[in-house]
Amino acid sequence: MRRLLEGLEAMCPEMIVICGRLFTEHANETESTDKFKSYVDAISQIIRDMNCIYLRDHTEWVFVPSIEDAG
Repeated sequence: MRRLLEGLEAMCPEMIVICGRLFTEHANETESTDKFKSYVDAISQIIRDMNCIYLRDHTEWVFVPSIEDAG
């Protein structure tokens, strides 16, 4: 993940779109929301720790779940 984020930081993307199944197991809506938040928090912490200023301040992040992910 760190290597990927280093490369993305160097590219200065305006937007990153992450598509697909975000969860490997089936969970109810509340569990999925909590898990999703914890995953985004983990990525955010890595970005802060690595000092990826462009990804943090200028890149728009879009997450597109699959139809199999809870609502």
